[in-house]
Parts: sequence; structure tokens; C-alpha cells
Amino acid sequence: MQDITGTSSLEVPSSAYDLQIDLKPTSAATRWKPALSQLQYQQYPWPDDTLRAVGYSCPKEVNPLRQYTSDYNATSKSSPSLDSYVNAFVPTGQTYHDIGLIWGARLLAPDGIYSATNADAVAPGGYQVSRHIVFMTDGQLDTDGKLADAWGVNAIMNRVQADNAVAPPSASEARIYASHLRRTQIICNEMKKRGFIIWIVGFGNQGLSQELKECATDPDHWSIATDTAALRQSFAKIAQTIGGLRLSS
Repeated sequence: MQDITGTSSLEVPSSAYDLQIDLKPTSAATRWKPALSQLQYQQYPWPDDTLRAVGYSCPKEVNPLRQYTSDYNATSKSSPSLDSYVNAFVPTGQTYHDIGLIWGARLLAPDGIYSATNADAVAPGGYQVSRHIVFMTDGQLDTDGKLADAWGVNAIMNRVQADNAVAPPSASEARIYASHLRRTQIICNEMKKRGFIIWIVGFGNQGLSQELKECATDPDHWSIATDTAALRQSFAKIAQTIGGLRLSS
């Protein structure tokens, strides 16, 4: 149990392996576990203490850093393979900003699990590497301790936040929310310490939380797009600023 609260330090706790950007798993404690949704049940007091499967949604497989040049169309300025990958995403709610940010950071980190292809020493053309992470979200942080997330079911397993150390776990939804919010801030802090440039793009009408605005490198690095045209403009601005852009998703 990490027991990260809304007022915890912005430094990564030594026991929070999932927040350590450069960690290369070498033991049972540090390796990621499989998601076994069919084996996760909760006991509900109504109507008769029945066991019910918990809600679960598996995210789309991450696509490591790569260039989409083989099928790039200069006229339409698009890549069918990239379009196909992006279009396959399906929003389902329960937005956890921290899990998206930590994997974005891992994909960019020169000393982490992708160091073989992402270290400064292997940069194409010998260029100095500038690491930009573009984090787009269509929703506010939305947690639920009774549903399965990347850490299991917090109401059962207590892996992220608990009100006390006794069984059964009893973390309130407010404390679970505060924990994930602080974890988001911790990851942003870690990326900034490594010199990452962080762009935050909000899409839709929900806006951006103050925490996500502060996660951006500076006020010029966050934006809100309420429609597709504005979203295209936001990404065009980022692309023009960065120059040679390598995308990960």
C-alpha cells in the first residue's frame, strides 16, 4: 500500500514502484501483474450479499516511439496507419491522468525500459534529444474505488489509498480521488526534473483542472480545444514549435 494522500510530498515514495519512471522490473514486487477481470468480484449488501463482477475496461496497447513515414501522404498530411491506430481508441470514462502520464514518461525516458531505442546515445543523426510529451485528455480526473483500474480494485486491495490499515479496506472516494490527483502532480514533477517539455491539451467542454495547467511546462504549453478545428490548431502549434516530431501514443 502506497498511502499517497493529497498532501504527500511531490517526491516519489521508495515503495511506489509504479511511479518510478526509470525502473526496470527485476522482481515480483516490481513487475506488472496481469489483469484478470474474470476473477474480480465484490460482495454487495443488496439485495442479499451477492457477489458481482466489478466493472473493467482494458486500455489499448501502447505504441512505442516511431515515425509514421512509410504511408505518409504529403497532400493530405496524414498517415493511414496512424489514423487507424488513433481511431481505434474508444472512450469509456473513469479517466486516470496518472496512468497515462507515467506511461508517457516511460516511453520518453532515456534510462528506463525503452533505453535501448530512446537513449541520448542512439539519437538519429547524433542530434541532441529534446523530449516533449503531449498529454491530451477529454475529461477531468474520474476515479472509482469499486471499479477495476490499473492497480486492481482499491476498495478490495488497498494498493493506492486507504483510510486505515485494517481489513476490509475502507478508503473513501474523496481520498482515492485526492491520491490519484497527487500522483499526477508527482509524475509531472518528476518529468520536469528530467527536463521534459510538457504540453497539456484539453478537448471538449470540461476544461482543464488547475493541477493539469500547472503540470504544463508553462502557461504557453496548455490549451483547451472545444471542437475538432480548435484541436487541430492546438496540435499544429505544438508541431510547429517542436519541429521534428516523434509521436508516441
